[in-house]
Order: sequence, then structure tokens, then C-alpha cells
Amino acid sequence: MDPKLTRGYLPVVLVLLLGVGFTVTLTWSLLDRESRFQLNQFEKDATLYADAVEKALERRSNVVSDLANYFYLNENLSRKAFSQIAQTYLARDLSIQALEWIPLVRKADRSAFELQAKKDYPNFQFTDKDPQGNIIRAGERDVYFPVYYVEPYLGNESALGYSSIGSSIRNEMINRAIKTASPVASSRVDLLQVPEFQSGLFVFTPVFHNKLTQSLTQLDLGNLKGFTLGVFKLSSITSRALEQQKHLPLNLLLFNSSHASADSFLYGHDSKGRHQFEFESNMLETRSLIYQHDFNLMGRHWQVIIKPEAGKYSALSLNLMFVFMFGLGISIYVAWLVSRVRKKQIAEAELLSQEMTTAQLILNNKDTTLMRQNNALTHLTQSINQFSESLSESLEDITETASVTLNAGSVSAWFFNDDKKIIQCFDYYDLTNKEHLSGFEMHAENYPLFFNAILNGEVIVADDVLKDSRTRELEDDYITRFDTKSLLSVPLRYQGKIVGVVSVSQNKTNRAWSIEEIHFTNSIASFIALAVESVRRHQAELQLKQSSDRLALINAIANGIRSCFSPQSVIRYALKLLFDEFPDYRVSYAKVSKLGVVTVIECLSPSFMKNVKGAKIDLKVVPDFLIRLLKQEPVILSDLLGDARLDNLKDTIIQSNTRALLSYSLSRFHDQVDFLMLESHASHHWGEHEILTIKEVTEYLELALRDARGQEARKRAEKALDSQKAKLEYLVEERTAELRHKSDLEEVVANLSTKFINLPVDEYDEVIYNALQSIGSLCRAERANLNEVKSDELTVIKSHEWLAPGISSSVAKNSEFKLNRLPWIYRRLKKRNIVYFDSPEMMPKSAEKDQSSLTAMGAKSFISIPIVYGLKLCTIFNLSTQNYEAKWTPDEITLLQLVGNMLTNVIQRRRYEEQLKRSENLLRKSNKKLRDLATIDGLTGIANRRFFDTRLESEFNRAKREQSRISLILFDIDYFKQFNDEFGHVAGDLCLTRVATTIKEHCQRATELAARYGGEEFAVIVSNANEEQVVALASRIRQSIQSLAIDAARAADSSFLTLSCGIASFTPSLEQVPQDLIKAADKGLYSAKSSGRNCVKVAGEDSIVEFRRKNS
Repeated sequence: MDPKLTRGYLPVVLVLLLGVGFTVTLTWSLLDRESRFQLNQFEKDATLYADAVEKALERRSNVVSDLANYFYLNENLSRKAFSQIAQTYLARDLSIQALEWIPLVRKADRSAFELQAKKDYPNFQFTDKDPQGNIIRAGERDVYFPVYYVEPYLGNESALGYSSIGSSIRNEMINRAIKTASPVASSRVDLLQVPEFQSGLFVFTPVFHNKLTQSLTQLDLGNLKGFTLGVFKLSSITSRALEQQKHLPLNLLLFNSSHASADSFLYGHDSKGRHQFEFESNMLETRSLIYQHDFNLMGRHWQVIIKPEAGKYSALSLNLMFVFMFGLGISIYVAWLVSRVRKKQIAEAELLSQEMTTAQLILNNKDTTLMRQNNALTHLTQSINQFSESLSESLEDITETASVTLNAGSVSAWFFNDDKKIIQCFDYYDLTNKEHLSGFEMHAENYPLFFNAILNGEVIVADDVLKDSRTRELEDDYITRFDTKSLLSVPLRYQGKIVGVVSVSQNKTNRAWSIEEIHFTNSIASFIALAVESVRRHQAELQLKQSSDRLALINAIANGIRSCFSPQSVIRYALKLLFDEFPDYRVSYAKVSKLGVVTVIECLSPSFMKNVKGAKIDLKVVPDFLIRLLKQEPVILSDLLGDARLDNLKDTIIQSNTRALLSYSLSRFHDQVDFLMLESHASHHWGEHEILTIKEVTEYLELALRDARGQEARKRAEKALDSQKAKLEYLVEERTAELRHKSDLEEVVANLSTKFINLPVDEYDEVIYNALQSIGSLCRAERANLNEVKSDELTVIKSHEWLAPGISSSVAKNSEFKLNRLPWIYRRLKKRNIVYFDSPEMMPKSAEKDQSSLTAMGAKSFISIPIVYGLKLCTIFNLSTQNYEAKWTPDEITLLQLVGNMLTNVIQRRRYEEQLKRSENLLRKSNKKLRDLATIDGLTGIANRRFFDTRLESEFNRAKREQSRISLILFDIDYFKQFNDEFGHVAGDLCLTRVATTIKEHCQRATELAARYGGEEFAVIVSNANEEQVVALASRIRQSIQSLAIDAARAADSSFLTLSCGIASFTPSLEQVPQDLIKAADKGLYSAKSSGRNCVKVAGEDSIVEFRRKNS
């Protein structure tokens, strides 16, 4: 043959030979594997058949035993009670032909028994059969065993009263039952009462007067009470037992002897569900597979033989022939394609390499995205506290970080107004132009679908804004303005409420939002909520600090002014302290005459502002500003050049380098009004702290100036009245007493100021009461109280009150009072005017209602001082007398006003501290809730799998160190899938909750933890307990679950829901891990499932401890 030709065919021949060899080997291997598989499958299916028949026979034995227990526990069980009990079993089990009670009746008691039975059955008598098989009255004998009760009665009428001595089967079973003191079964009997021919079993159980076991060799009837008898249909027993396996192609033969034969044959059941009651010779042919199962039950040896249906469980099949032929065909085909295989393999390898490269790129991009998002969140976590002073700075940092991270066209933060009708953009970051915008608004009436979706907590994921109805309505405004194509909007929640929305938009091109991007946007919303909380907390802390600073400033002024003896020195000292507080502002003291000329008396300026001391300004050109000063009204201007009313002073404003002005006026003095000013070189919005500080300093400065001017007047009077020494001495004494009184008041004020600095919260009420007592006593008042005003400036609450001895309170503490009940006083207080009169008669006619109300309360003299805090009426400080009239000087009124401000600051400080504590408590509760969510199962309320794993590892390691015992119990609800299918998942969830609650009630020790392991499985970790204690705990839990009486699925063996329990318990060695304990407990659980469920199994022992429920 041509060598070239040989070399051409050689690869084909080699491939063909290899293919044929491989096909033959594969076919033989598959044949062997299929043979072993079919054999294993047959043995597995046959084991299920045999176990089902054995358990079915055992349950029927338990029925007769349960019936016997009723007669043992009840000395005289009535026929009616027997009927009710028997009907329960009959309704549950269709294989029961009859249930009977056969008492032992002695000759002397025969008449009594017959007479008792005739009450229900008039023709009742003890019967027997004659040699022809006819029913006759039983003859005389020493002992009878009559059928006294029988259920059902219909179909078994002839059995009632039957007491034959000629039945060899009956007598044999009675003797065996007495000797063994346990249930015994008969050989096969033919049931004549059923319409079709049936074979059945008799099961006798003896009932004794006590539980002493009888002799096995000697018959003793003294302790015998009688027998319970069950007649069962074999066909029904096996049909019901094999209902779950009726699809299997198996034939079953049941014998009641260790040797299968025609004599010991009981019943046959083929794979088509047909019954066989007669033995056939071909039943035991062994040409096919056969399975034999032997067991002892009810005093007999039983044998179950199972054979497969013809042609089933056979290794030979068309599949193997197909494999062989297919292998040959493939071999030929492969030989033909061998020249092309390499080229195809190379092409496929290149394609696979490209696909792997593409997949790797996608994975790398995803990892990069997640890393970038994590870095962004880390950055925000580290920087969130840096912007706590400014919400806008926090929002700018968050939106810019989010936009860069997501590479989105824009990220914006929007907040609702109070009524949720308007949403305003606080920050909009445009990534393209790298700029921050704000101030946009959207109204609910224009975008109802969008508003409703956000307020309902929906996350709007619009890959195409024009295809989503919620975003399409934004087309005319938002979408067109920014050329938005895709939009992702996440609700913004703060303290559990939706307060806004975070929106991420892709402009000019569409974008499909990924799960990671949605999750990241949710995180951004959480950071914005955290920023809001941080800013609000900082504002509260800042207000508290500013309040303390103002109090310290007032105290410093009060302490320093004592060394000043002239109005000029008082002004200079007050301006110096005020300038130290606000070094970036010009601080001035000026006066304005009624002619409209302003003169700057004293001035302190920063280096970049001109000192304008001595300057004069004619305000007649700005009459509105002049009128406000002359009326002693505060002037608060943020932009002088932008105020059209000051256009005539624009040159003067520019020369003085003043752009913002804050002033408060003192009382009128010699036809002029003095006022204190703060001036800024730039436009400035005056804050609450600056306004309150200048106001309080002005009020105290007025008091100090009045005192200084009084001292100067006294010196002039001493010089002018030297000739009238006697009169002067009188005036000096009077003035001295007045000054002493004033000094006492100032000392009280100074002491109060000192006490109020760093005052603990729990001492507020006591210090306020002492302050009211001191001020009330010095000011000759009999009642002093401090009333808090609600935000409506109409309702007041009496929070603190001091009463002189013998004076009773007219209003209860913390009670509310409407100011409009005193209309005249209310109008004055609303205008921030002090209400003062020596007696109610001095009030005008328009105050008749107020006068009558005060007279009814017993007020003689009365002063009410409104205290404003933050431009709002905050408190009302009242002094009054009841038994005499008192007059309060202007100095006293000024001091009282100062004391009222101090007390108000204390109350506000307490409010801020209480608000801060509430915020801290809320944060602690939120943290605790988050910890609970991480460790508690949401459905059952017990520990979840995560906490179980952590606790198990901790307890296992501790047991290793201490060489102590650790145990694990695994519970599984029997037939729970069928329970869910039958009763529904809602009932299943309720079932899981009740089971978890019961398990938790039993695990109360600190060393016991109950957890949901997964699905319908539960676990209990037990430390430092021996095996008997753990088994007892598991048994109590199993019995408690069964006692809940939860209806079980129809497929279950029990009427009520049950548990299977597996236990593992040992002292771990150093090389063991927690998974070893779990695996051991799981083996115990599997053993419990294999043993019929509803039991407790301990893994790792030859003798397994088993606790079963009572058969009752």
C-alpha cells in the first residue's frame, strides 16, 4: 500500500479505534453503574415500603393499647364514653373494622352484666355457637369473655355478647395476651361482615387491675380485668401506609412467620394498587430482585417481602444501546472531522480569551466603582464634623463628592417647607460647569405625581425621564432647563420623616442606573440627614455658649462699673468690654437731640475703620431714621447703601466706612436720646447673639448711667446747699437709704450673676426660687413670680413663684393663663411695655375689666415686666403686694428688668440643655435599635443566624479554654413544607413565631441562647450543662410544642404539630471547631427524622436516648 495513503488514513484509523474502545468501555461502565444504581434505588424504595408497613402495624397496636389504658384509668368506663372514644379512632383510621371491650365475667356476675347491658340492648345475652355454627345462648361455665362493648354497632350486631369457648384463635390469643401481659396479634382471619372479601387481623390487649406483669407460665385471673380487641382490615392498613409511596413500581407480600409460605401468608399488594388475599405459587420466584424485612411486633414475627414490577429496576435499557450506537457514530464523525478540529479549537480559544478579557474588564470596572464609592463615603465620614457650623458648606461638599463619584451631570439636595407644598433646592452641583447653584423651587400643584411619590417614600429610578409619568411632568421646567435625560431621586429622611429629596441627574444622554448607584445615593441621603443633625446640634450649642457669654459680659460690666464714678467713665468702660467682645465692629455711644443732630460721644474702632468720636450728623434729611431714634426704637440695618431711605446720607455713610448698623436707645435724658451702636464696614446680617448682647448691655448701661448721673447731682447739691445743712442731712440720709437699698439690689444681682455661671441643671429651680425670694423681699413685695410665655405670646405658664409668709397663691403652679383675660395689660405687654401701678384705682377707665380681675385676686400694687428673648416675648416677671401699697423707683424697675433678663437666660439655658439631652437620648435609642436589627430575627423576635454564629464561636472557644462542656440542640418542625402548602404562608409565619416564643420561654438561663437557625430550623446553645440536663431541656421543649395543639398537615403522623430534635454535647479538644458541633447535632437531627420524627436523638452514642410522647 502506498505509504502516503497509509499516513493519510492512519489518523482516521487511530481515532476510530480509540472511539470504539472508549464506547465499549463507557457502555460497560454505564451498565455496571446503572446496575448498582438500580439495586440501591430498589433497596431504598423497598426500605420505605417495609418501614411504612411496620409503622402502620405499630400504630394499630398503639390504638388497642390506648383503648386499654382508658379501661385501666377508669374503673367503670360507660358504654357511651367507650362509644365516643372509639368513634374518635374510627373517624381517624378507616382500616379499623371494629373496636371491642371484652371483660372477664365470672359466673356469679353474669346476670348483673346481662341486666346492665339490656338497658341499651333489650335482647342482649351471652352467646355461643353450636356445632352447626348457629348463635345460641352461652351455657354455664366459671368464666366468660363476652363482647360487652362494640363499635361500630352496625355490621357487628352478632358480635355483641359473643363469648365462645370453641374458637381456637380467640382462646389462643386470650391465653397469649395474659401470659405476655402485652398486645398480641392473630394470624390472618377472614372478615365476613364487609361487603367484599377481606382478610384481617385481631389484636388483643389485656387490661389488669394494676400494672404488675403477670407470670408467663401460670394463668392468674385475679388481677385480670378484661381485654380490648381491635379488628383491622389488612388491605386498608397497607393502602394507607403506602399512600405516599404508591407511585413506586413495587409488589408487597406480608407474612406473619419467619418462613414465607402459603400458611403464613397474610396479604399482598401490587404496584397497581390491587389487593391479593390468596397465596399463589409464583409469588416467591427469585429470578428478579427481592427485598426481605423481618421484625417482631405484637407477639409475632413478621416478614415483609418486596419485589419489583416486571421490567422495573433493570440495568438493561434502550439508553445503553443508544449510547453504544451513538459512540460508534461519533467516532466515525470525529475521524472525519479530525483535520478540522485544530482550526476550530484555535478559533474557539481566541473567542473564549476575548470573552474572558471582556468579563474581567467589567469586573474591574465594578470593583473600581465600588472602591470609588467607598472612598467617597469614607471622605464624607471624616469631613462631616468639619462643616457642622454651616449646612450650605456640608451640602456643597456632599453633592460635589457624590457627583464626582457617580460621574453624574448633577447632584442636588432639596428640602420641603412645613406644609410639604413647596420643595426648595438648597444646593445644586453642576459637574460640567463645576459650580454650585441654589434657590430653585417646585410646587406640589405643578408636579403632583413627583411630590406624591417622594412623600410616599418611593425611590424614583427613571432611565428615561420622558417615559416615567412621575418625572415626565417636570419636562417644561426642570428637564428642559438642565437638558436632563435620566433621573434618580431618593427620599431624604430626618428623624423618621421625609423632609426632602436627593436627586442625581444625567444630562444630554440617557443612563441606566445600577443597584450600586441607587444604594450609594441612599447613603448620600443619610449623610445629608446627618449633616442637618450636626448643624442643628452645633446651633443649639452655639446659642447656649452665646447666652453664657452674654451673661459673663453683663457680669463683667456690672463688676467694673462699680469703680466708675462719672457717666463718661461708665460709658468708656462699657464700650471697652463691648469692643473686646466684637473687635471687628466699631462700637459707639451717641446722642440725638430733638433737632435731629447726632453727636458721637465715645467711639472705639478697629484699625480698618475710622474713629468718629465727636462727629456730628444731621438726620433731618432722613426723617424715618430720625423718628425711630427719637421714639427709642431699635435700628437694625444690614445694608445702608442698599436702603433707599438713606440715600440722602450716602456720602456720609461712605466717608465713615459704615455698611451695616445695629443700635439700641437708652431712656430720654434732658430732651435727648442716647443710644449704643455697632457698625460693620461690610454688609452684614445681624445675628441673634449680637442683637441680644447690644440690647442687654444697653439696658444695663442705662441703669449704670442713671446711677452715675445721680452721684454727680448729689455732689452739686452738697456744694449748693451748704447753708441748709439740716435739710441737706435729711436729704443725704434719705438718699443714703435709697442708695443702700439700691446697693443691696445690685449686690443681689451680682450674686445672682455669679451663681448663674456654670449652674448645674438640677439646681436651676432652687436658685430661681432664691432669686425671687431675695428680689421680692428687697423690693417690699409679697408675691414674686416668673411666668413662661408660649410661642403664641398669649398663653402663660406660672413656672416659679415666691410668696411672703401668710400669702397664698392665686394660681396653681404650671397652670396656664390666657393674657387676653386682662386685655389692657395684654396690649401693653404685647408692645413690650412695662405695666406698673401703685393701686388698681390708678388704672385708666379702659382697664375696668383688668382692674376688677386684679381686685378679685387681692392685688394692691402690681408691676409686670415683659422679657424679650430672640425678638419674641419669652417670660413675664411679676411683683405684687396684697396687704399694702408699694412704690417702686425707676432704678428698682431697671434692676427688676435686668433680673428678669437673667432669669430668662437661665430658663433658656435649661431649655437648650434639655433639648441637647433629648437629642443625645434619641441618638442612643437609634443606635440601640440598629444593634437590635443586626442581631434579632425580624419574624420570630429571637436571635438571628448572625448572632447565633458569633455566640457559638465565643462559647466554643471559652469551652476550649476552660475544658468545659458545650451542647447544641437543633430543632426542625416536622412536615412544615406540607403545613405551609396546606394552611398558607401567613399561618406558617404565625406557627414559626409561636414555636420560637415557646423555645425562648424554656431558655431563661444566661448560659442558654435560643436562635432561628434557618427556615423552620431553630437552635439552642447550652453551656456548662451535662448531657442529661440538655436532653431533659430538649424533651420539655418538644412536649411544650406538641401541647400547643397546632393542627398538623394531613401528611403528618400526628394530629398536632411536632418537633424533631438532634443533640450534640461534648468537651471540645484544641483541634476541634464549632462546625464539628453543628455537624454532630445535625446527625442527631437526621437520626430523629429517620426514626419517625417527634423525638429527641443524641448524636455520637451506641445507645440513643429517646423521649417519645405518651400514647394518649
